[in-house]
Amino acid sequence: LKLLCGLGAGFVIGRLFVIGHDGCHQSLTPHRKLNRWLARIAFLPSLTAYSLWDVGHNMVHHGFTNLKGVDFVWAPLTQQEFHALSPLRRLMERIYRSGWGPGVYYMIEIWWKKMMFPRRASLGHTYRPVFTWDCILVTVFAAGWVSTLVAAAWFSGQSAALLLGLGFALPLFFWFNMMGFVIYGHHTHVKVSWHDDRAAWQRAQPFVSTTVHLTFPLQIGAMLHHIMEHTAHHVDMS
Repeated sequence: LKLLCGLGAGFVIGRLFVIGHDGCHQSLTPHRKLNRWLARIAFLPSLTAYSLWDVGHNMVHHGFTNLKGVDFVWAPLTQQEFHALSPLRRLMERIYRSGWGPGVYYMIEIWWKKMMFPRRASLGHTYRPVFTWDCILVTVFAAGWVSTLVAAAWFSGQSAALLLGLGFALPLFFWFNMMGFVIYGHHTHVKVSWHDDRAAWQRAQPFVSTTVHLTFPLQIGAMLHHIMEHTAHHVDMS
C-alpha cells in the first residue's frame, strides 16, 4: 500500500506542477501577484524554484522554441558534435534518448543543473537574487518533508529509511520520469525541426511547427490537465 501511495503521490506532484505551470503563465486568476504565489506553492512538491522555471520556460523555451543555442530542452547534436563528446557523455546522451531515459535527463540536465542553485555562469546575464531565495524556499520545503517522514517513522516505530524511500524518493522518482516523458513528448518527433539559424527559424513558424499534439484514451489527458495537447499552448501561452 505504501508503494502504491508513493507512486500516487508522484502523480499528484505532476498534477500540481501543471497548475503551477499555468499560474506561471498567468492563467489562474486576474491577479498577477496572486498567480505567482499560487504557482510558487504548487511547485513546491516537485522541488521547483518558481523564478528559475519562469525564466527558463516562459522566456527562453517559449520565446525561442527549438532555436539551438538558446532553447536548451532536448536540443539535438549533429553527428560531429556527438563524436566530439567524451565517452561518458556519449553514453549519457544514449541513455537520455532511450525509452527509459527522459526522466534521468530531466533530473540531471534540467532540475539539478538549472533549478537547484545553478551556477551564475549558466544563467548568463539573467541572474537575480530571487533565484537564490526560491532555491532556499524549495530546500526548506524538502527539509520539512524529510523531517516529517522521519518523525512519523519514529513515532510509529517504522523504518525511517523505508519511509523516506517510499514517501520522498519514490514520489520524486515518479515525478522526474513523468516530467521527462511529458517534455520529451511535447517536442520530439520526426517532423519536428530544430534550427541553428535565427532567420530560418523565424520563417518556419516555430511556435506551431516545433510542438506535438498528443492525445490519450481513457480520459488520461484530462488527468494530466490536457497538458499534452501542446501546440495550442505554444500559440497562446494563456
